[in-house]
Amino acid sequence: MKFELYNSKLFRSILAETYYLNDILQNRLISNSLPLFESKLFFKKVNFHLPIGFNQTSNLIEQNYNIDIGGNKKFSISTLGKVKNLFNKKIGINPIINLEKINDFENHFSKNHNQNIRTEINKFRRENLSFSINKDEYWLEQFYNLMAYQYTKSHMMVFQPKKLFKLFLENDLCYLATVSKGGILLAGAIFLEDDDVIHYNWGVRKNYKNLNLLTYIIANSILFFKNKKFNYFDLGATPLSDVKLLYHKMKWRPDLHEIFLNSNYKVIDYLDLNSSKNFQRKIYSNLPVGLNKSIMKYLIPLLIR
Repeated sequence: MKFELYNSKLFRSILAETYYLNDILQNRLISNSLPLFESKLFFKKVNFHLPIGFNQTSNLIEQNYNIDIGGNKKFSISTLGKVKNLFNKKIGINPIINLEKINDFENHFSKNHNQNIRTEINKFRRENLSFSINKDEYWLEQFYNLMAYQYTKSHMMVFQPKKLFKLFLENDLCYLATVSKGGILLAGAIFLEDDDVIHYNWGVRKNYKNLNLLTYIIANSILFFKNKKFNYFDLGATPLSDVKLLYHKMKWRPDLHEIFLNSNYKVIDYLDLNSSKNFQRKIYSNLPVGLNKSIMKYLIPLLIR
């Protein structure tokens, strides 16, 4: 299993265009360092692993980059597994489903979770809901409006500009899965394609008649991507502080991969999007959603280290 997407010129060019960045790697201005970008607006280096929700594997970093551990400039990068000869701080868990292990989907998970999936499927049918998964932009506007509202008011977290998702879809890099009724989006999820890995990156849902619509989407997406011959279904990086989320992901019987923050200095504190800066996040959650939509392309490069 290799997470190669960050080495894709197309993927990196989309990040650069969305967030007003210079791609140092592509411009070959980098030596003895890591795959960074540089903000055109704030004149700072940006490590763009955090906002996408998945990390490169440590062996890829060791193979592809000459890391100067004796340099004067501080740097850090989060990876699956430890990068050798650096300080390593465990910061999360990345649950990943091995799709090759699923031979009998209906009975693959725990007895309770198998029953929960069947219950959601039956509710879905009774409500006459529609499910789709494809690479077009038909549902993008509704998906993004719901995402912006939920990330602002419920999660109190930053989110990505709509342009990022639009460029991913236009360039055939992602899938958008949806549940809808009568032309109204009720839930949606975006999955990034990465060789034989599919990354579950963003999911949103409305409260609708006590249905767990994201459980329905994940279950059907697992089957969809297994039939598409993907080998791994990445449920996304999970901070150590978010025990509840990790417990939910464990229901899908994933393999667990440790995430480390690797650096050439001893890290005392780091930005945990689940628990850090609670006071600032509460202020942020009271801002108008429309305002937050407009500032994300500027705010994200300021926050990411």
